[in-house]
Amino acid sequence: MPKIPPIPKGSPAARQIHALHGGRLKHPFEPVWAPDARVLILGSYPSRESVAGGGYYGARYADGKLRNDFWPLMADVLVEPRLLGPEPYGDWEDRYDTLSANRVALWDVVRSCERDGPSSDGAIRNARPNDVAGLIATGKTGRWAYARPDNGTDLERILFTGTRARDLFERLVMTREARTSHRDLWDEPHGHSVVLWTLPSPSRAHTMPYARKLELYRAAFQGLGV
Repeated sequence: MPKIPPIPKGSPAARQIHALHGGRLKHPFEPVWAPDARVLILGSYPSRESVAGGGYYGARYADGKLRNDFWPLMADVLVEPRLLGPEPYGDWEDRYDTLSANRVALWDVVRSCERDGPSSDGAIRNARPNDVAGLIATGKTGRWAYARPDNGTDLERILFTGTRARDLFERLVMTREARTSHRDLWDEPHGHSVVLWTLPSPSRAHTMPYARKLELYRAAFQGLGV
């Protein structure tokens, strides 16, 4: 198996890996948000390899090429080759700006967790959630604040990049308190209803053929005008 390039000392990735030896991991990336987002894509929590790669779904082979199909899938679904970035490194801000311009937001369910051993979703434990409902409803979460349309959210769908992300969302985010305080987001009788949609993992460890993944990702974006 190709080796991951060395991780610079003192980098976010190095701090994350150090935290594995007796501390909690804290989410290293800012949410990619747009006030007029129609779609929010949620993963579970970044792998160590993605943190080392510098961005969401950023795990790379030793030659710098991406090890995850997320960005190729988004490039094909949105017909935006800029999302692939100039290899071997790419420009994360350009990728994120391109997503936002297409009214697509990106974040993860988990704010902090413990994860011993592998970077797989199954190794996540003692997870605490990001304030996903608060970000959607107010455009604010923690130290980040974004502009928000006066007439409320345009969000129509939350897409999960795998069943583990959906399970964590329903267990940690869709609490009784969250459903009560943001009931206009989740319950049709009270106003806008956001549809939850589970997609196959874009990880290449998930052996579904790329063409089938692309078919399912395209179906999730149908009718949204993005």
